[in-house]
Amino acid sequence: MENTGNEMHVTGVSRVPVFDEYLIPNLFEKVLNQKDEFYKELTYGIHRLNEAISMSPKQHQSLADLFYTTQTFFNRIIASPELFDGCIVDSMHEIGSYMTNMTIRTNAIADFVIVLKTLPTIESIKRLADECINEVKTKLNIDCTKVMHDFGVDITDGVTCVRLLITTVPYNRYKIKDTIHLKKEAITLTDKYLKNSYWFIQISRQFRNPSLKILVSVIKHIADSYDGFKGLNPHIIHVLCHYCLLQTPSREILPLNHAFLRFFKLIGSGILLPNSISAIDPANEPSSLSCTLTLRQCDDIANRSQQLIRIILNGGISEILSCEPNRNLLKKSVKINGFLINPLPSEYVEER
Repeated sequence: MENTGNEMHVTGVSRVPVFDEYLIPNLFEKVLNQKDEFYKELTYGIHRLNEAISMSPKQHQSLADLFYTTQTFFNRIIASPELFDGCIVDSMHEIGSYMTNMTIRTNAIADFVIVLKTLPTIESIKRLADECINEVKTKLNIDCTKVMHDFGVDITDGVTCVRLLITTVPYNRYKIKDTIHLKKEAITLTDKYLKNSYWFIQISRQFRNPSLKILVSVIKHIADSYDGFKGLNPHIIHVLCHYCLLQTPSREILPLNHAFLRFFKLIGSGILLPNSISAIDPANEPSSLSCTLTLRQCDDIANRSQQLIRIILNGGISEILSCEPNRNLLKKSVKINGFLINPLPSEYVEER
């Protein structure tokens, strides 16, 4: 597939693309005109789950306070570097689900990418986090703690979290030493995350219909809830959700229930499998959307998507669209409306 602007389409290639019934004009009309009770139930289920996984008022307030206090702190030390001597911050970027209003209660995190002018030493990052925590304690009168990671640091008040992903200006990259600085791999991933996030923030601002926010939130919850979707990262979800809603013969937005089914049908058909015609990543052309996935992850995601579709189409909507689902539901035999649906075996097994 090739990306043109914000669109993806199949170009001249030797392999057959995955089947997408929503791109066939005659079939598209028939699929959309089905007045089946199933589609109503699916729509209600999606909306119920979306409301259930939305942040609570307490989380909203807590995260907003943390976000704006952190933002104010970094604005101050960027404008006046002399106020903090632990490092020099070049720029701050607010990204992630909080900026697109898609934060869910199980992942109440606001992301910042902090670009340093100085080298990203572990010690300087700890000092930066401690100074930010002091600011939060002073302004909000709450206790916060920091948790160090390969990518930077989390600052949490026990209810919500601000995540600081640290990187540095390009001319510092060759000076980085893994023993005292953040690892180059972590910095590279942060740079890619920043690029991907800006792409989606721009897309979400142009997309005024709330279907995108709802679809992304619900699918992120499903990916987090069921074993086997580990490789289905937010960027893949963002790109495919956008595609599923917009790529139609009529150029009209696909109804939410159909977009939900289409998402998992595409993955179940193998759009992320190796050697298939995968979607081009619009934020990282000409890379494919699945280029960061391992063979096992590709197989697991396709496998679980097929099982999920089977369960839903046989009447298991409430089982799949549950706030607290069984994590192993897609890996075991499930009895739905008198039918026993067996899981598919994995095609990729590591040799011992």
